[in-house]
Amino acid sequence: MTAKDNLLYKITTLYASHDAGFTAQDCEALMAVSRSVISHYLNRLCDEGKLTKQNTRPVRFFLASNTDATGATIHAGHDPFSLFIGADGSLQPQVELCRAAVNYPQDGLALLMVGESGVGKSYLAHLIHQYAVEKAIIAAGSQLVDVNCADYANNPELLSGALFGYIRGAFTGADREKTGLLDHADGSFLFLDEVHRLSAENQEKLFLFMDKGYFYRLGDSRTRRYANVRFLFATTEGSDDALLTTFRRRIPCRVELPAFSARPVAERVALIEAFLQQEASRLKREIQVEVALMQQLIPTPVRGNVGELKNRIKVLCAGAWSQQKALEQPYLILSLSAPGHPAAAGERLPISPAGQPGSLSLLGQRLGGWLNEEHLLLEFCQSANVPLFTRKLERWLHYSQSDLLLDRSRHGYLWKKSQYAFSRLADLTGIEINPALRNTLWLCLLCALHAQPGQQHPDELAAASAWTSQRALMVADECLALIHAEVTPQPQPLPLLRPVIRTLFHHHVEPDQLIQGVIVSHGSATASSIAGTANKLVGGYYLKAFDMPFSVDTQGIIEMLIRHLDSIQHGSGLIILVDMGSLNEIYREIKLHLHSDLLVMNNVSTSMALDIASKIQHRLSMPEIVDSIKGAYEVEARYYEGMIRGNKIVISCISGAGVSAKLKDILERYLVMPLIG
Repeated sequence: MTAKDNLLYKITTLYASHDAGFTAQDCEALMAVSRSVISHYLNRLCDEGKLTKQNTRPVRFFLASNTDATGATIHAGHDPFSLFIGADGSLQPQVELCRAAVNYPQDGLALLMVGESGVGKSYLAHLIHQYAVEKAIIAAGSQLVDVNCADYANNPELLSGALFGYIRGAFTGADREKTGLLDHADGSFLFLDEVHRLSAENQEKLFLFMDKGYFYRLGDSRTRRYANVRFLFATTEGSDDALLTTFRRRIPCRVELPAFSARPVAERVALIEAFLQQEASRLKREIQVEVALMQQLIPTPVRGNVGELKNRIKVLCAGAWSQQKALEQPYLILSLSAPGHPAAAGERLPISPAGQPGSLSLLGQRLGGWLNEEHLLLEFCQSANVPLFTRKLERWLHYSQSDLLLDRSRHGYLWKKSQYAFSRLADLTGIEINPALRNTLWLCLLCALHAQPGQQHPDELAAASAWTSQRALMVADECLALIHAEVTPQPQPLPLLRPVIRTLFHHHVEPDQLIQGVIVSHGSATASSIAGTANKLVGGYYLKAFDMPFSVDTQGIIEMLIRHLDSIQHGSGLIILVDMGSLNEIYREIKLHLHSDLLVMNNVSTSMALDIASKIQHRLSMPEIVDSIKGAYEVEARYYEGMIRGNKIVISCISGAGVSAKLKDILERYLVMPLIG
């Protein structure tokens, strides 16, 4: 799904019932892009005929299914499924199957809706009927005939009479002939709810009618009755065993509706908003919802699903109306406060009656206000609670980008390159980056990539994370350098990442102020290789690597080290390992920028780096390190003279030394040159 299509999906989900339309500003919170990009997408959707607009100030946009060419609101001829929240989102496949079942030539296809109680099966059945009327597939005056089979579970004969009708004398009390629901649904739809409660005998009678097109009234096995009926069925039983196999085969289309808690958050918010707007219209008063109440309504599993949620909102509004109707205020407040207690003075979300100008999307307000990424990142930089932060960050991405971002992001270029960068970070720093840490790093990267530049305040985050260790900041810089090198094709500033990653690695590095170790070596990866090997062997980040081009001289190394010293705290001392260069010159220049101990060593090697990293890890003081390295890195050289020059014959035998010596004796009788046996 492209960004433009993603925007259309969110607009359709949130504004399907908004006759007042929406502006580019209203849509700003739906995507992490600028308003100019939003306006560009909206205008492109207008060019494609999916939206219309009115050239007012500001420009207002409308869904094409609810407007005519001039932008005026219309109600006839629109797609009834646009009222079904999720029809262009998570429930799009289900709705498309419903359309296909209705549009199939001749009498369409029977359709079974499966889902828990209250997920919207009955509502969807009514929308299917309205869709057939709008498409002139059935007559405009046709009614949807429905029956709940559970009402007759204890009396299948009574249900049989209700479905097929009965003749006079069919049973005691049948003093006249009566038509059945099949007669009433002739030319329209018959909706059987809780169809799993239909007896086996009635299922057999019904599939006979579905096959042959005729049925018999109860008490009459001779006279055939004909009707043209389309069937809709609903059940709360997911197993096919609930229906006879022969009956189930007559229902080719099966639609499963998810529970409220399984719906995307954007759709849950839209459902809550729709129900609140219905109550606001009924009460003719704006409803202000406390943020804490919204936070409780959205994630809480509802046993009765959408139907129970609707009733719960009605009860909340009824209680608030009873308490506040005497107050002289043009709005109603819904809060978590106990009845009889004043509502808290927290932030509230205004819900205007449906169709009135000024009604804002709850989702847009959520993203723009009390659940924005800036507040989330600031809270984490202050607390460093990684598990809680990861859950909240996933939830924020879920709110702002729906499941599409999270589900599809873990594939493709960015995902693969970022995982490679995280692996290199582990090799370079010696820090174990387990799957949980990788996931959090990935979520942080997504958050930074989708953050809006105008809303970023990295200085505030940097101040909030200043309490973490200096070594964690160095790891964050290493991580950012790898992300810029491996992930982003053209390095882009990601100011939010540095303080967040610093806080993230605070628990993965030494919290104490230790001596800083630095390796400087010429070559594309010489220093990185030596430092990474030493860090990995000791199991921590103790040595910082600087890979220098061969063209850089001693003065260039000094300038680079000074820049590094200016960016970190180094009160515990500094050890610099270099491959070549004047130690006196390096010491003389660096000492001017350092107010603690300094040790400079040349001819760096892997063994030297490992020894120094181990000493730093064991918290040796600088004098102790200096004493321990005296005479420790002397070069040991041994010369082994090669064999005599010239042509040689070497005799060797795997059978033992005796055979080789015997062959040597034999050959020496005939050769002048000495042999080696």
